[in-house]
Amino acid sequence: MKLKEYAMFAVIGFTVGLNILAPVSAAAADVFLTTERRRAPLQVDDTMTVAVNVRGAPSVYGVELALRYDPTRIEVLDADDGKTGVQVLPGDFIADEKRLFVVRNSVDSKGSINYILTRLNPAAPEAGSGVLARMRLRMKQEGDTALCIETAKFGTREGTVVLPTIKTPELMLSVCTPQAAALVNGRHNMFVLLSTACAFMIFAVAALFYRHRHTRRFCSA
Repeated sequence: MKLKEYAMFAVIGFTVGLNILAPVSAAAADVFLTTERRRAPLQVDDTMTVAVNVRGAPSVYGVELALRYDPTRIEVLDADDGKTGVQVLPGDFIADEKRLFVVRNSVDSKGSINYILTRLNPAAPEAGSGVLARMRLRMKQEGDTALCIETAKFGTREGTVVLPTIKTPELMLSVCTPQAAALVNGRHNMFVLLSTACAFMIFAVAALFYRHRHTRRFCSA
């Protein structure tokens, strides 16, 4: 009972502090989006992982993230089948701690992702860089769309709200038709072929030049 009450008061204090009462300070920390590298263009039903990262964070105790997407074009895949609803996957920054309370981890059908968590005393705060959260996306329609960061806040153990700089407020995604994807892949394959041929020709010319120079030296001797 004591543990539940303590966790409840910690969560109330953290969420209220982030939104109403706490002093606010700016930080040199950067929050940005990254994706896994893909050589092929995106097509309908393709999946990809997007990470929300932080770089250069001061000592913080919790994080609040809010992201937005177009649910007609993107589906966020559930990261935890054991829980009801759709959740994103916690990263290795702040969440890598046993004394942790997840205030909110939800994805709704209207296109909102909300992720709030805090460490619990006596856990130490965390500073530096890492991944805050990951989400697996499935492309539903052809065309251009975006995943946007609407809110990024950190909270300290003392109750101060830390506002980072959002370096990439949106990540643009383009989903091609099969015909366009085949054209792009064909151009890529042609580029690789031409690059390989050019490299081979340069190597051959260099070898001939070296052989010719070596032969002249031998004849002169």
